[in-house]
Amino acid sequence: MEMHQLDRRKPVRRRAQTALTLISLAAASLSCAQAFLVQPHRHTRTLRMGVAAPPPAVRQKPVKKDWLGRVKEPPESKVSEPKPTLREWMDASIREWMNVRDARIGVLILNLGGPLMENDVESFLFNLFMDGEIFRLPAALRWLQEPLAYLISKARSPKTSEAYRSIGGGSPILGYTQAQGEALTRQLRRMGYDAQTYIAMRYSAPYTRTAVTEMLSDNVDGVVILPLYPHFSVSTSGSSINILKKYSRMFIDMPHTVVTEWYDRPGYTKAVANLIQREIDSFTADERREGIHVLFSAHGVPKSYIQNGDPYQDHIVKTIDTVKRQYSADVSTHLSYQSKVGPVEWLQPYTDDMIESLAKQGVKNLVVVPISFVSEHIETLEEIDIEYRHLAHEKGIRNWRRVPALNVDPLFIKDLAELVAESLDQPVLSLNEVCFKKYKTSFEQYDE
Repeated sequence: MEMHQLDRRKPVRRRAQTALTLISLAAASLSCAQAFLVQPHRHTRTLRMGVAAPPPAVRQKPVKKDWLGRVKEPPESKVSEPKPTLREWMDASIREWMNVRDARIGVLILNLGGPLMENDVESFLFNLFMDGEIFRLPAALRWLQEPLAYLISKARSPKTSEAYRSIGGGSPILGYTQAQGEALTRQLRRMGYDAQTYIAMRYSAPYTRTAVTEMLSDNVDGVVILPLYPHFSVSTSGSSINILKKYSRMFIDMPHTVVTEWYDRPGYTKAVANLIQREIDSFTADERREGIHVLFSAHGVPKSYIQNGDPYQDHIVKTIDTVKRQYSADVSTHLSYQSKVGPVEWLQPYTDDMIESLAKQGVKNLVVVPISFVSEHIETLEEIDIEYRHLAHEKGIRNWRRVPALNVDPLFIKDLAELVAESLDQPVLSLNEVCFKKYKTSFEQYDE
């Protein structure tokens, strides 16, 4: 009887022992979990089962510092301080081993690019239409960007190739940009700066990544980012800065500043006015009595860009207002826009329409100024010199003059060098600020 009772107790005892074992294991697991959670470096510390964890360390709030390494004051006692200049930023980053006056300055020149040979036209067009600032699609359709860019570049390639063939088979923009960069380097060195220019094209080689890599390999101490577009637009300067933003981590600690626009520079506007005056002076006295008309032809942009806050048109108008005060007052001045692409409405009047309108008014003497271009390329050499010139003669405009692009005009190059030098002592404007603060743009991230 007693044995039978003992046998019945055995399962109960075993269950109790099992329960105690599980409770013990649970307690040990809880202790282990607690120890794991409170460790500040949990991946580098060995944990022991059943050992109580130390009390959690008190976390200190990170100290906020500005670009110069200065500790920021708490909100209640914060004093507003001016933004550092690029010179101060470089000085702060290299003060321990050299003087900023001996710093090596990199000038990163941003430009459009163009096909070097006729065989490069299709890839150039593909890169162009892959840019969301040039060819904008609704958010729901952006997955179509690449296939549409492929189809459009295929469709437009034959006609565009023919245009490039008419000016020698390729774009001269890289050669002119390299010449401008070399002239700018020489001028900066004459001014006492240890400077070097680097070229980053948006839609053709040398691409942005190549230029940034080359610049970093030269161990520059600070960078001035200089778009070769006098007038800011999200489709030109904005697009080039946007693609550069993709590589900003490559020089995230590099002191840098961005020059977003320079449409009102005195040297730039004076250089343009001088070239216009030279063409005006080429007319005879009789032709002057007939009347001289100056037509500024700027590269167009879709009207929707301006409606969304793009400052491009405003910059163009202000440039022309400044320039026309510096050449002969007895001429008539007009503005039009060229290079329209696609079915949407662009800035008007269009240049071809303006030429026809002037011809109907009896204009016989016309000077055309490619105002938004600082070097010769397809829009000046083919669109203006061939298409528009032919249209003007066809409509009865006898005397046609085209003002050359600035290229390496000494006054222009000197002004660019002074712009770079002045930017060293201006408050820094970083890539982040340009992309997200100064101008409201979509700044979509597309590959080159």
